[in-house]
Amino acid sequence: MKVFTPILTGLLFLISTDVIAQVPAPEASAGERDRASSNQRWLTRAPQAEGLFDRPTYSFQISLLLADTQTEEGYEGLSKNAQKALEDLRDFLPFKSYRLLDFAWLRTSHRSSARVQGPDDRDFELTLSVGKGPTGDGSTKGSGKLYISNFDLRDTSTLNLDVDAGPLRRARSLISTSFGMDEGETVVVGTSRLEGDQRALVVLLTAVPTSLSGK
Repeated sequence: MKVFTPILTGLLFLISTDVIAQVPAPEASAGERDRASSNQRWLTRAPQAEGLFDRPTYSFQISLLLADTQTEEGYEGLSKNAQKALEDLRDFLPFKSYRLLDFAWLRTSHRSSARVQGPDDRDFELTLSVGKGPTGDGSTKGSGKLYISNFDLRDTSTLNLDVDAGPLRRARSLISTSFGMDEGETVVVGTSRLEGDQRALVVLLTAVPTSLSGK
């Protein structure tokens, strides 16, 4: 028995390795082949995506004003740029006085939002998207014009109603628009009259020049 044991052991080893070598690799499933093909296509397109994260960053100041048709003329708390923007529209706006309620700063390369407080402790949310506007030849290179899209002022105040479900939040759009503006310019975005009142909310947007925004 001692003579045959090593031979038998070696024979078993050779048989085992031979069997393993002849076992074919498992075939990839259809789903695995699809994923591999999709990954290959993604890698092929990846070089074309360079620059997507190199968008310039812009800074904005949003001002929420309370305008009134009854009080004496005045611009309480407003900067000279804001006053000029309102004076330029004097013939189109029926209000006599403007008072700054709240303001917010935005710094974004694409889309951002901020919250401000209005009269009677009402809460508002402002959202905007920004991109470079086209030049005369249809390109964006060298253009100082900014294109503001999806600018939205929403009333997000909570109504304390005496109901079993508790307080209700009313989220409704008051101003929704898109427009172009220059860096350093202050524009009157829009107005929204308050219910049953001679007053209205007015929103101003200032595109802070790059030289002043710290970029």
